[in-house]
Amino acid sequence: FKQWFPDNMALGHLHVRFDEMWESYIHFALYKVFHRSFGLSINSSFQLISLISGSLFIYFALALSSELNAEKPYEFVLMIFCGGFMQLFFGDMEQYSIVGMLTFLYLFTSYFYLKEKISLLVPSFVLILAMTFHLEVVFLIPSLIFLFIVQLNKREYLPIIVSILLFTGFMSWTILYFLSKGASLQRLIGTSWGLGRGGSILANIVKFDKNYFWGQINLLGLIYPPIWFLIPLVVTGGIRN
Repeated sequence: FKQWFPDNMALGHLHVRFDEMWESYIHFALYKVFHRSFGLSINSSFQLISLISGSLFIYFALALSSELNAEKPYEFVLMIFCGGFMQLFFGDMEQYSIVGMLTFLYLFTSYFYLKEKISLLVPSFVLILAMTFHLEVVFLIPSLIFLFIVQLNKREYLPIIVSILLFTGFMSWTILYFLSKGASLQRLIGTSWGLGRGGSILANIVKFDKNYFWGQINLLGLIYPPIWFLIPLVVTGGIRN
């Protein structure tokens, strides 16, 4: 990014990547504003955005924790804050801070939907918004299907239809927006990890072996150490207590 951002800004090019459309674009657009107005470096620009995302993440975590357990709201929050992923929200220079916050917002709004406090449209929109920030959030689509099933059980079908239209429409609008701003569709597809970087999607899948397996276990422990306490609670049923 230290090379791409200044070069694209000098040439007047649009910086947007298919796998992280809004995330890459907003980081680039805000860097231009911060650099021209305050002389901030790329590092400082990324850090500022991660801190803003982190503030919102903490707010949503506290709000959800209060809803889940009003008597002991901070236990849930402390479990979240023990995760190594929290570095994203304290100045880490990566393109995951905004989408990380939006992913938690999706869980937040889904909970309130299940409590019948908001419409299905809200978590549906938040999920597609998160996906247009980074397509890695696609793994949460099964959870949205679950919300659709809940809605089906209510025999109220219009929110599902509108949610599907909203979901597909916003993704289509986002792609068309960036194409209209000068982005190259061929380059977007050719540089996408999710679409195989111009080759085979299967080539991006790591071959599974025991070293890879234990590497992932180790990574899980680094990203979220409390998982080792959570597993026995789930197995024994103690989490219900």
